[in-house]
Amino acid sequence: MNLAVKTELDPAVSARISRFPVATFLPASLDSRRHRRVALRLSGRCMFEDRTEYDCQTINVSVGGAALSCTEQPKVGTRVVVYLSFLGRLQGKVVRSLFGAFAIEFEVSDYKRRKLDEQIRWLENKPAEDLVDGRREERIMPLKRDATLTHETAPYRVKIIDVSRSGAAIQTDLDLPVDAIVTLGEDVKARVVRTFVGGIGVEFFRLLPFTRFDDTITFDID
Repeated sequence: MNLAVKTELDPAVSARISRFPVATFLPASLDSRRHRRVALRLSGRCMFEDRTEYDCQTINVSVGGAALSCTEQPKVGTRVVVYLSFLGRLQGKVVRSLFGAFAIEFEVSDYKRRKLDEQIRWLENKPAEDLVDGRREERIMPLKRDATLTHETAPYRVKIIDVSRSGAAIQTDLDLPVDAIVTLGEDVKARVVRTFVGGIGVEFFRLLPFTRFDDTITFDID
């Protein structure tokens, strides 16, 4: 899967918002000069309060929020969690919603905001081909998201949100502590490194081989 960052919008996205200046699309808090917006196209997936999920793509990003193209049009005030390639998991609330796109305002700590600023600057200065080749950071969404996670010999059904060569974000109701050891699929050993509402993040003991790392990867046990 190509998650290359580009600076031009898809024609379909441009058609949706061409009649509206970006400054009027984004809320005042995101349009202020202290939040410099960068035109980046990053693939992602968003999850709304009712746990429904949709593919999305950024139109532009700042440390304060992002404008996203999406087939779903959430209401203003809706809380949303987004998983963006190269930026990871972010959460916030919808502050603008119109014509196949919406804007969210991030709710992040000062530390996360500084980290996000570093990530955005890194993406802005990297050629698209470098980002594609930098697979250590690339995250993909498998075509088959259903997976088996085993903890202490007990198998559980989970869903893969996204995966990199070094780890994965997993949707599950399991209450697993940080540092718990799990197995994804038949043989991928991992350690829980973070928890969030509705899921966990795991770090693999070994990097996935390049030959296995594409959107056909599966962690299911048939």
